[in-house]
Amino acid sequence: MTPIQAFFAHWYFHVPNLLVTALICALLASSVVQLVFFRRPDALLVAALRALSAPVLTVVRAITPAVAPPAAIVAFAIAWLLAARIVWFLICSAAGMRLSLGG
Repeated sequence: MTPIQAFFAHWYFHVPNLLVTALICALLASSVVQLVFFRRPDALLVAALRALSAPVLTVVRAITPAVAPPAAIVAFAIAWLLAARIVWFLICSAAGMRLSLGG
């Protein structure tokens, strides 16, 4: 089975996994870009990454205790998303999915 065939055979695992990975990358990129462009908070790249990561940060702020500093919310968001990836893998494995990349 080729990697493309394996991807389409288990698309129900790979698509959510890639989306969560993209959110993690967006959170990291948003943090780095905000550090670089701290004098220009209205820059297009800053606004786009902030808009992409805002829904995740809003949910994490709702479930994270209020004593956590605002800077730690991004770290908690990444930790929650990594945990979600692991849980999704375990759920798919328990349902009988077997990933392989070769014959």
